Amino acid sequence: MKLLLANFEAVEKMAGGSEEDPFTKPIGRLSVFFYGVGHMLNDITASCWFTYLLLFLTQIGLSPRDAAIVMLSGQVADGFATIFTGELIDRFGHFKIWHAAGSILVAVSFSSVFGGCLPCSILHNDSLTLETFSYSMFAAIFNIGWAATQVSHMAMVNCISLNSTSRVALTSCRNAFTMVANLGLYAIALVVFGVIKAGSKENTETQYRWIAYSSITIGCCFVIIFLMGTKEPRMRIDLRETSRARTPWAYWFRKLLYYQVAMVYLLTRLVLNVSQAYLAFFVIDDLQMDQSAKALVPAIIYICSFVVSVLLQEIPWNGNRLKAYYSAGGIIWMFCGAAILLLPRDISSFMYAISVFIGIANALMMVTAISMQSVLVGAEVGGCAFVCGSLSFLDKMSCGLALYVLQSHQSTSPRIQLNNNQQSVYLSVTRYGLGLVPALCSFVGVAVTFFMELEAPGSLLKPLLRKAYRFLFSSRRFCNGNFGGDETDVGFPDIDLDCGFDEETSISEHESIDREETSVRSKFLESAKLGASRVLETLQQDDSGFNTKSALDELNVRVSGLLVREVLVGILRNLGCDNNTRCAKVAYRFFVWSKEQECFRHTVNSYHLLMKIFAECGEYKAMWRLVDEMVQDGYPTTARTFNLLICSCGEAGLAKQAVVQFMKSKAFNYRPFKHSYNAILNSLLGVKQYTLIEWVYEQMLEDGFSPDVLTYNVLMWTNYRLGKMDRFDRLFDEMARDGVSPDLYTYNILLHILGKGNKPLAALTTLNHMKEVGIDPSVIHFTSLIDGLSRAGNLEACKYFLDEMVRVGCRPDVVCYTVMITGYVVSGELEKAKEMFREMTIQGQLPNVFTYNSMIRGLCMAGEFREACWLLKEMESRGCNPNFVVYSTLVSYLRKAGKLSEARKVIRDMVKKGHYVHLVPKMMKYRR
Repeated sequence: MKLLLANFEAVEKMAGGSEEDPFTKPIGRLSVFFYGVGHMLNDITASCWFTYLLLFLTQIGLSPRDAAIVMLSGQVADGFATIFTGELIDRFGHFKIWHAAGSILVAVSFSSVFGGCLPCSILHNDSLTLETFSYSMFAAIFNIGWAATQVSHMAMVNCISLNSTSRVALTSCRNAFTMVANLGLYAIALVVFGVIKAGSKENTETQYRWIAYSSITIGCCFVIIFLMGTKEPRMRIDLRETSRARTPWAYWFRKLLYYQVAMVYLLTRLVLNVSQAYLAFFVIDDLQMDQSAKALVPAIIYICSFVVSVLLQEIPWNGNRLKAYYSAGGIIWMFCGAAILLLPRDISSFMYAISVFIGIANALMMVTAISMQSVLVGAEVGGCAFVCGSLSFLDKMSCGLALYVLQSHQSTSPRIQLNNNQQSVYLSVTRYGLGLVPALCSFVGVAVTFFMELEAPGSLLKPLLRKAYRFLFSSRRFCNGNFGGDETDVGFPDIDLDCGFDEETSISEHESIDREETSVRSKFLESAKLGASRVLETLQQDDSGFNTKSALDELNVRVSGLLVREVLVGILRNLGCDNNTRCAKVAYRFFVWSKEQECFRHTVNSYHLLMKIFAECGEYKAMWRLVDEMVQDGYPTTARTFNLLICSCGEAGLAKQAVVQFMKSKAFNYRPFKHSYNAILNSLLGVKQYTLIEWVYEQMLEDGFSPDVLTYNVLMWTNYRLGKMDRFDRLFDEMARDGVSPDLYTYNILLHILGKGNKPLAALTTLNHMKEVGIDPSVIHFTSLIDGLSRAGNLEACKYFLDEMVRVGCRPDVVCYTVMITGYVVSGELEKAKEMFREMTIQGQLPNVFTYNSMIRGLCMAGEFREACWLLKEMESRGCNPNFVVYSTLVSYLRKAGKLSEARKVIRDMVKKGHYVHLVPKMMKYRR
């Protein structure tokens, strides 16, 4: 793989591309280590903070309420600092400066909290008010510094490297050292609590002073290693990054799922933080366990949670699975809460077993709650900062307030002894905080989760991908004989909003779909089919002096939408075999006659079918009159209506006149304006009227209508086709400013252009970026990229991305294999094309007519005519009917090689089977 990436670099340089960006290369293990240790100080102090702060403050003489005030001040400061620090770092950068400044604040303030009341010593005043104020002030400073360090360290990942593998390695290393920090803290606490006995206030202060100083010393050593070993990353803004458009805050407030996910995340954090804060109280005060239990029980919980978190990473997630695992964690916590409420002192050792299940439940709930955030954000990557920031803010505030309320009751609520036994259960606020509150929060969280409608990011994309696949499959022309050409489709969606059957679907096709319908339905279809056949026979008699209306009346057929559709489709299929002008007149007479029948009204699709007949016959004025008639009769003009007008007029060179006339017509005013403009742009793209697209876009802006993602997709493809790459790049910036997030088609366009420009490294970066924003590249994206690289002649890169496609679990389809085969054929590498053809069949992908055309062309180019003729027979035996391109390709190469008898045999076989008989004269032009 390293050799292949090196080849990519060489190709880009030879092609005049940009030099390799070192930020796309994987970073070394030493750099990963230096980054990973940078959060050790934060991790070790945070673990001590939530586990021991309230216990420490109450043991040195503060009331539970005063201790809660200290905790609350820190939580409030943390909540606001996280928001403002993130915004400042985004604006000004300098990650290491923020990290160093935050670490200094953490070290100084943390030692000032657990090291004793510094202002009290300076002022020689031991009042509780001064102590509470002092601890609250340093708690706020500690959390501000902690937020600065955390935000700067986490934000560095995306700027240190653009390589997705390296980013995963950096995050994994950070998480690994988080585990080391937590276990290290509990190991230090275990030693200190075992050596120093807490018999007085002074001894208690000494215990926690040693824990604090040891933690700070270890953490600061790792901070120094981080600052010395990690280079200051530069802020990167490139083509891909500009796609991170900001989503307005109001967008999230209108989503029910936002409130549901926020509630679940808030409740989950309450479960974790409140239980952690009261755990030490419970094992010492309520269960009266050894001092070492203050370290052992949290350590067991953390180890179990870590193991389960690692196992959960191997599970493929979807919406239902997220809900199920979260519910499982919540139910486990409910049982643990009940056990804690009822656990007597005489069997306090059972707390170690309970801690195992608490660790499992914590992991199940936390991992799935965070994953729900990703599902909420989905493809709206521009709003992930707000979602994460707002949920974090709610988390800090709610935890601080919850602890304050509980501690306030701790000051006033006596313990309730259930019986007179000295080893009995005491229902204290500590038990409520550790048992009842997490259990209730878990119950509410499970209830909220039950009513969620979650779809994992991957599954959300499936309907879009299926739609894009159908369009791509039907529109691409891989084997049209223009291998060196520049035309390709990038998979724009069809914006037709009509419902119902397709206009060109015959009744026989409906019959195959509706085989299990009732006999009434079958009789209706049969009657309509028979009636349509009789109408078509009558219309064929139309001539001068023939009264069409009377003849149709005499048929006494029941007019229905199906009958009208079948008749118009029949007329459309006969075009080219009869006088087109006569067909158009006959179709219109039948249309008017059916309109006059009682209890019948035409559908929009019927108008579209008649418009298509007029277009095929060149009756453009009749098309416009039909549209006006359609509007007057109260029918809505759809995107399909305009598409028919533009495509037909565009082929006749009347595109601009059609656009101007449509914009001035009543039909244009009957539709939402932005949708009308998009219909125009999409239709102009279909007839390659690129200059006219720019003019329509200017008209759209002059009328005060802002573009959406479809507009931008059309414009970007247009500017690429016109060679205006500077304008292409600026469009990404405009998308970001307008708050428009790229969609599947945007990335499809970008990948094809990067492939066509022979920039495989940039394409690889784009694919990695798609994964980071929650969009899994599909077979369409890989195929577009491979097609572009194939047209650029970089077949080595094509093979790499095909293998990468398989590696990530994206199965190549017949179109993808056909692209590869076509590339090998064009480059003259027939053996590789044959190998790819064999691999395709082994993988269960049946070759289509385009695949066979490429293979037959390659065999003919290599002079292997016998194999080419055999492949034609194999194609027919597999039920794949050759199209005219296949026949003409084979005949052309046979004649060029002087094999006239073989060429005539192919033509005779084609005529014998009734294929393309009317095109035989066209083949004769190849005769020499």
